[in-house]
Amino acid sequence: MITKYLYSLLALGTLCRAWRASFSDATQCGTTTVTWSAATAESIGPPFVVRVAPFGLAPLILDVPTSAWSDSSRAGSYSFTVPWPEGTRFVSAMDDGL
Repeated sequence: MITKYLYSLLALGTLCRAWRASFSDATQCGTTTVTWSAATAESIGPPFVVRVAPFGLAPLILDVPTSAWSDSSRAGSYSFTVPWPEGTRFVSAMDDGL
């Protein structure tokens, strides 16, 4: 039984694309920037989505515009405004939107 699940996980691993993303420090009603780049020689590209989930409030889902990504440098940068009051704790993540 465990072997069956292990093979499923290994098969899914071949479908993954990797990149490294970093978020700048957030300030109340200020701009936060996420930068990312390809972590391997594999080709990645849009679409990208930034998801920000504050504790106890509605999440923020941002579709990153295609113009934020550079195919030639295989890197991107996108800035957005943090709409919550100071002291709000949240988790940020980035994915391929698929």
